[in-house]
Amino acid sequence: MKFNHLLLGFILTLLALLTSCKDNNEPHISTTLVNDQTHNITVIETNDNLELTIEVLSDTTNNLMGNFPNIDLIKIWIDKNANGIIDEDFDWGIGILDFNEICTFYLIDSITISGCGIFDSDADLNSTFTSSSLSPNNHIVWNISIPKKDLDNSKPLNMVIKTFAANEGYTTFPKNNIYQNSSIISFDNVLSVDW
Repeated sequence: MKFNHLLLGFILTLLALLTSCKDNNEPHISTTLVNDQTHNITVIETNDNLELTIEVLSDTTNNLMGNFPNIDLIKIWIDKNANGIIDEDFDWGIGILDFNEICTFYLIDSITISGCGIFDSDADLNSTFTSSSLSPNNHIVWNISIPKKDLDNSKPLNMVIKTFAANEGYTTFPKNNIYQNSSIISFDNVLSVDW
């Protein structure tokens, strides 16, 4: 009888241990923000990060290295307090500059950002030229990881995403943003993610 109680206690302890050892970054919620013929933007929430994947399905030429305007770029502007206006040295962004360099920055105004690295973040951005489940053709895929701690628990996450295809120009998301085809930024319309 005592052996059965010990065995039962051992099994319960083992189960408790196994359930407490879950990966802290296991996916929680997946949200598709854009899904059209040219772009797909999804966000997966984990315990610590928001993981964005931006696929430029229409960009089947690899221009990930080079100089402007002969390069593929991306920038994400974050309205940190979700108030619809640019707050200097508070709202921030992440992007790719020439030669595929990662840049985190503060927003100054609709056309100006601080220097790269002024905003200290563990955000990560990488790019690939590959096929995916959305298209058998190789295309540009951006993967961005934004630590929740960099968002100060501001909810929802309101952002504007701009992609730049080499020699073709900008595409802005959401598409009803007033500065659709330019590098100018406005938070008049945003992509919004509840987390």
